[in-house]
Amino acid sequence: MIRFVPAALLLLPPLVLAGELDVFEIPAVVFHDPGFAADFDWLKLEIWTALDFNDQPVSYEQGDVVSVGGDLFECLPSGGCGAGLIPTDPSNDVIWNALPLPADDVRLSVDSPIQNVGLLDGTGEIFGDRFEAD
Repeated sequence: MIRFVPAALLLLPPLVLAGELDVFEIPAVVFHDPGFAADFDWLKLEIWTALDFNDQPVSYEQGDVVSVGGDLFECLPSGGCGAGLIPTDPSNDVIWNALPLPADDVRLSVDSPIQNVGLLDGTGEIFGDRFEAD
């Protein structure tokens, strides 16, 4: 995505923070039923593509999960999945493992350490309904 940056901002000196900073770790969100294991690395999920934005071939690492037309595939080889190996091609079954469709229920679980944050929380007060309730 290209963002507009006013020319005047480019002339400002870099921002330097001073003083005491509180640094803390934010706990992981727990979803109701996302369809993946609790320890799934969400950074390994992406839409499959043969070429990146610079027309360079894209390859995937072992364990990467890609989406092709809504279907999910996991890269199996320890050396990764080379560029151009289309997951939906039946000849690539030993390279890409077809996964079942996830439940895709990303409501916050009642035991999630993060609560009352998100797109659906509190919409009943705005829209007069509670469609996000169990």
